[in-house]
Amino acid sequence: MTFEELRKYVEQLLDQSQTAYFYPKEIDRALNDAQTERVNILYSDVEVVQKRRDGLRQLTKKAIITGTSTIPLQSLPSEYMFALSVIGDWDFVCNGKTTRRSVAIKPVRHDILGMIYNDPFNTPTNQFPVYVDYTNDLGEQVMEIKSDTVPISVEITYLKRPAKIDSENTPNGVCELPEEEQYNIIRRAVRILTGQTGDMQGYNKQLSEVQLQE
Repeated sequence: MTFEELRKYVEQLLDQSQTAYFYPKEIDRALNDAQTERVNILYSDVEVVQKRRDGLRQLTKKAIITGTSTIPLQSLPSEYMFALSVIGDWDFVCNGKTTRRSVAIKPVRHDILGMIYNDPFNTPTNQFPVYVDYTNDLGEQVMEIKSDTVPISVEITYLKRPAKIDSENTPNGVCELPEEEQYNIIRRAVRILTGQTGDMQGYNKQLSEVQLQE
């Protein structure tokens, strides 16, 4: 649906619930809040539920970084939201022959990182690299890869931020989530708006519909 169609669908449901009038900007704000919430829900189950992966397919992008182990997330496209997978390339030498291989880089928590560095059998290497996320002294969010040497290149598959819904200024903009998820967003937006007005009957009606959809 276009942004305008999303807003009009919400207005229709609000009319059916006989709730107070909402300005288009208020509806857009509720739709954006609902969209962000829905993306977070899909992301939380993306590794284990195929349906969740399908819902995020249009938001899944890739970025290539070369020649560094420390990647400021601000150097990635501004649409970057979450990392889904990180893969690095290293050259390995075996019997005098050099072969370039791609290796999955797994995330670890800072407390776990300290423990594995004290364990010679689990210290990060080019064969088994890891990465941690942190905020540096400049306030920048950073992804730092731990391995024997700097990777030749790093491919980050990430989840992009969905386009902001603005039915007034870009009425023909299109929601990037599948149609089924768009209806979930609409229902959630109505739930947000009816909850704001204290319309508990309308709120509970929309709540039950959202739960049935999920």
